[in-house]
Amino acid sequence: MSVTDCLGESWNELRGRLLAERRVTEWAQLEPDLHGMTDPQQIRDVVADRAQFAQTDQLFAALLRLAATDGGDDRNAALLLAHLMAPAASLLARSLQDLSPDIDWVVASALWTEIRSYRWRVREHGHALGLKLDTRTAVIHELADTRGRDGRRLELPVGPDNLARLRTVDRLEAPTPRSSQPERQAAAVEALLRWARHHSVLSAPEVQLLLDFELAEPEERAHVTRLYGVTDRHLRRQCFRLKDRLRAAVAEASITALDAARPAHIDRAAPPMSARGRVFTSGGDHHPIAR
Repeated sequence: MSVTDCLGESWNELRGRLLAERRVTEWAQLEPDLHGMTDPQQIRDVVADRAQFAQTDQLFAALLRLAATDGGDDRNAALLLAHLMAPAASLLARSLQDLSPDIDWVVASALWTEIRSYRWRVREHGHALGLKLDTRTAVIHELADTRGRDGRRLELPVGPDNLARLRTVDRLEAPTPRSSQPERQAAAVEALLRWARHHSVLSAPEVQLLLDFELAEPEERAHVTRLYGVTDRHLRRQCFRLKDRLRAAVAEASITALDAARPAHIDRAAPPMSARGRVFTSGGDHHPIAR
C-alpha cells in the first residue's frame, strides 16, 4: 500500500480519462497560467523539473483555484494535484509511519482535505510547500496531538486533581434528551468553544469542523461530509482528536465548561451562537466563534 494507491485512480488511468474528456484544455480556458497545456503529463513534467520552480508555482496556484470547494470545486483538478503531490506525501507518510498502521490512508485523506480547503485567496506563492506543511500539520494533529509542528513529542502535564473536571466535557459530548434544557447545553458548548478559540486551543477551521459535524443531526452529517470532500470516518476521527485535545486543555487550565462562560474567559463582544442556526460551510463564511 502507498499514498498513491489510496487515491483510487492510478496516474495512467487519470491521465487517460482527462485526455479523453479534454479537461486540461477546458481548464486552460479558465486559468491563463495553464495556457498551452493539453496533457496532464505536460504539467507533471514541469513540476518534476526543479529548474522551473516559478512555473510550477503558477501551475499549482491555477489547479488549487480549480480544485478548492470555494473556487472551481473540481474534483478532477484535486485528484491531479494529489498525484502531483504524491512523492512528497509518500515521504511524509514514511517519516510518520510510527503513528499509525494506516498512515498512507491518513496522509492521503489529509492531503485531499487540504487541497479541497486550500486558502487560495490568501496565499500567493509557495503553494506546493504550503500544501505539504499543511498536510503534515493535519496528520500530526489527528494522530499525535502530543507532538509539535516539528513532529517532536510534547508532554502535557495534567494534575490528578484536574482529571475529574474532564467529566464536565464528557457530559457535553454525550447525547441527551431534547427535553433536558437544550438551550443551557447549547450555551455551555458555545462558551467552551469560545474559550478554546480565545486561548488558541483550537484553530478557527477546527472550531468550524466541530460546529459543522459534531453538532449536526445524524441526517445532516452526510451533507457535511460532502462539503468537506472526505469520508464520514475521517471526520469522526478528526473530531475525536479535537475533543481529546479540548479535554486535556480544560483539565490543565483547571476550569469547567461552565467556568468558560464567565466574562474572564470569553470575549463578551463576540456575537451569540445558536447550535441549531449554524450554516454549513467549507472554506466560505465561517461561524463567528470560528473566526
